[in-house]
Formats: sequence, structure tokens, C-alpha cells
Amino acid sequence: MDGPSRLGALSIRQPWATEVIRGDKKVEYRDRPTEVRGRIYIYASLDRWDAEEEADLALEVRYDVADLPRGVLIGTVELVKCIESPDVPTTGTSPGPSVCGRRCAPELKPRRVWFHPFGTSRTKRRK
Repeated sequence: MDGPSRLGALSIRQPWATEVIRGDKKVEYRDRPTEVRGRIYIYASLDRWDAEEEADLALEVRYDVADLPRGVLIGTVELVKCIESPDVPTTGTSPGPSVCGRRCAPELKPRRVWFHPFGTSRTKRRK
């Protein structure tokens, strides 16, 4: 099994990143399928919804979303499958998410969807 520094990360906007880590959101919809399986980090994206959308989301999830962590890894989940539907592929996570004890920013620049926050065996670290 890969160590924590070798896990990939999936970037998700708040409040959905928190909902995934809480185990309340078990399916993530993406515009293309992935072959990634196993434990992954959930990165709470810096991207924000506009004020009206954020207010609607707060009503939907029933808590204030303004102060949720952003720009950090907030936990890990087990990615167990990806199902392609006619409309959009779906990525399923396991019922056993794990919250990071200490939230930390990735060392490498986050990407819009998948990235390796601490590099991979093929990534050369620049000083």
C-alpha cells in the first residue's frame, strides 16, 4: 500500500469536500472517468461559489459554509469504483472516510481535478 505522501488528491469545492469526508456524500460526478482506485486525499478547493449559490448550499447542507477550510487536504477516502453513465461518469467513495488530524496545504500546486500533493516517485522535487 502507498504511504500517505504518495496518495493522489481529488480537488472538490466546499461544502461538497466536507460532505464527502463526513460520509454524507458518497458519489462525486465528473466529466470524465478515472481508473484511480484506493485511498485518496480530498482537497478542499480554494474556488468559491457566488454568494447566492453559497447561501443555497448552506440551506441544503444545514450548516454555515463560509468558514469551511479551503486550500488544504481535509481527509482521505477509499475510491472504490467509477461508473460511466450516459450523462456523466460518477466516482464512488467508500463509507469509511478518514479526517486528517492536522489539515495541511499540499507541497505541489493543486490542479482542478486530480493531483499529487506531495509528488510521486516520478516527480522530482525542485528546491
